[in-house]
Amino acid sequence: MKGQPFYRRLRFARHGLTQAWRRERSLRTHLLAATLVLLVLLLTRPAAIWWAVLTLTVGLVVIAELLNSAWKPCSTTCTRSSTRRSAWPRTSPPRRC
Repeated sequence: MKGQPFYRRLRFARHGLTQAWRRERSLRTHLLAATLVLLVLLLTRPAAIWWAVLTLTVGLVVIAELLNSAWKPCSTTCTRSSTRRSAWPRTSPPRRC
């Protein structure tokens, strides 16, 4: 990725966002809720502080959802090493990390 022009790195970012939109139902739900919050803000015309608070809150929720979406493939492949043997026979599958 290093040494790539800026427009190409933006393309990678856009591709990641597109994949998250296609694969993650909860991201779509959160973005729908964000749209509804924006609509309520436009209709009620609150003070600027409320715009800032709700924009920050919605942004943090979407960031958390994107981080969760990025972490999910990593966490499902992480298992304990099967080379370690214990004295007792294992009756359950290896635990996930």
